Amino acid sequence: MEYWDIYDKDGNFTGKIIEKGTAFLPGEYHKAVEIWIINKDGNLLLQKRSDAVELYPGRWALTTGRLKSGETPLEGCVRELLEELGILASQSSFHHLAHIVREDAAMLWDIFITEWNGNINDLSYADHEVSDAKWVTPKELLTLIRSETIFTYPEIETILQQIQKYYRKPSGKNTAGIYR
Repeated sequence: MEYWDIYDKDGNFTGKIIEKGTAFLPGEYHKAVEIWIINKDGNLLLQKRSDAVELYPGRWALTTGRLKSGETPLEGCVRELLEELGILASQSSFHHLAHIVREDAAMLWDIFITEWNGNINDLSYADHEVSDAKWVTPKELLTLIRSETIFTYPEIETILQQIQKYYRKPSGKNTAGIYR
């Protein structure tokens, strides 16, 4: 059984914990994370949601997940990458990009970026959540966003622009970690 902490719109813990799947009351929110994975070439990793998942089955998406009770956003990032893609990362490898309040989903959404330079063949998918993954260029991602063949939300193009501005492919330099 999975439990979720309940927060107010400002991110203050209300002291209430509910079982996953329980309806939210007005003014109640739950925290979630989204992870943008970039490699040294400036490509972004997308994952294809399994046909068995409840929300957006069979759609390409970025790595996302709701936080379990007592979990911090960084702990959630580490867990989601390991569970969904088999990527082991440290909390210090994530850089916060944005905080979004999703009124439509009663969600407080923190968006992070991390660098991973592994091979697609090194990934191990959670059978019930992910069925495939692929690297795309920022231009290819923009095409997917505009054609709505990827899970989108109003701020996604702004996030992509932020990534293109601050996290560029290094000019012939061998860098470690997120580059600017």
